[in-house]
Amino acid sequence: THVDDPDGEITDAQWFETLPENTRDRAILESWRDSRFCE
Repeated sequence: THVDDPDGEITDAQWFETLPENTRDRAILESWRDSRFCE
């Protein structure tokens, strides 16, 4: 799974600490977050 973050804005902000249940593409975002920040 790949989340496009070309300018690093999402990574720099460390968004998505918690996601609302109805977030579009929630599983994809959680997977990206876990691989990026839970090393």
